[in-house]
Amino acid sequence: MKSFMKKDDTQNDQKETGSDLQVPFFFLGWAGVGWASLVTSWHLFSDHDGGLDPGPALLPIITLVVLTIGSLGLTVKPILKIISAGFLFKLKIEPNWLPIFFFVSVVVFPMAMSIIGYIAATFVFVFAWGVLFNPQVSKRPYHIFVVAFVAAIITTSIIYVGFDLVIGARLPK
Repeated sequence: MKSFMKKDDTQNDQKETGSDLQVPFFFLGWAGVGWASLVTSWHLFSDHDGGLDPGPALLPIITLVVLTIGSLGLTVKPILKIISAGFLFKLKIEPNWLPIFFFVSVVVFPMAMSIIGYIAATFVFVFAWGVLFNPQVSKRPYHIFVVAFVAAIITTSIIYVGFDLVIGARLPK
């Protein structure tokens, strides 16, 4: 099959393979942070103050298992491409900085919550990503900032009411 492929097709496959691996590696990294957090959170496994929850660690464990298995599943196709090419080409990965910044912000978010509190950290997180994810921010910045501001207030309020007031989760003040 290699003999029928043009040189350009091989180069496109190389770029696609590198791009295809960025997504599962991003989610595997995110799962790794989650597993590290879960392992170091002793209170999730304690018996006290569990309330009606069947186990505070149950939902994070289910989520992390699904995230890890899904991420590993996403690596199958790119790895099979690499194997079928016989390791003859160099893997060229051009980083997409937005997921990298998102990953860093997810890691920094819990630290920010402990320093400035849940409400302020969540507002900043939602507002910043509301602005960054909008492709028209350079064309209509005032409009985008207002929409992101309102969305951050609404999102933070909904999450706060749902977690703090309804189910009684202890959020950093």
